[in-house]
Amino acid sequence: MNTIPKVLRTYAAIGAIMGWIAILGQLYLSITTRQISLGELLLRFIGYFTITTNTLAALTFTAFWMPRDTMLGRLLRKPSSIFAVTVFMIVVGVIYNLILRFLWAPQGFQRMVDELLHSVQPVYFLFFWLLYTPKKGLKIKQFNRWMLYPLVYISYVIVLGLFTGHYPYPFADAELLGYPKALLNGAAMMGGFWVLAWLLAGVAQLGKSRAERQLE
Repeated sequence: MNTIPKVLRTYAAIGAIMGWIAILGQLYLSITTRQISLGELLLRFIGYFTITTNTLAALTFTAFWMPRDTMLGRLLRKPSSIFAVTVFMIVVGVIYNLILRFLWAPQGFQRMVDELLHSVQPVYFLFFWLLYTPKKGLKIKQFNRWMLYPLVYISYVIVLGLFTGHYPYPFADAELLGYPKALLNGAAMMGGFWVLAWLLAGVAQLGKSRAERQLE
């Protein structure tokens, strides 16, 4: 798209605003309630897949308000990139709402931030992909490069836990589960990305996106 439709820019602006409010809000809450050093807190903060993936989504929305010739604009406006971020955001929503939601009961501002990160933004980004992202020529092999992201994430979590004893999610706790089980859970997570990517790629073949119809 050489000219970004106004409706797409508006949608992206709303997504960016919600995304950055949620991420910065969670950072504020983490800092104000911390009982560890700020440095370790920040290391733990980026150890949450929810945070890193929501940051990717917020950056993607923001990229639609950046000059197209910037590196970030070129990378994150690509349909293949939006597709990959959609896969990761869906996983954030599914894992939290099926497994993690029942482990705690946040209140007040924390609850608002929590819902934005785990429910609102994953659904909002999915509709961004469904409604406004061209899907012509989408191939599952384009997802290959993006699998480096969860691989780096899983490696980071292992190193973080090794040096700090902190694991962001129960299914990643190598000290409790043992490394074989924790690594198996990580492999299952990687496989889940692949399955979901195949399913979404199939959905993409069912019809044209609104963005493509606008160009006809």
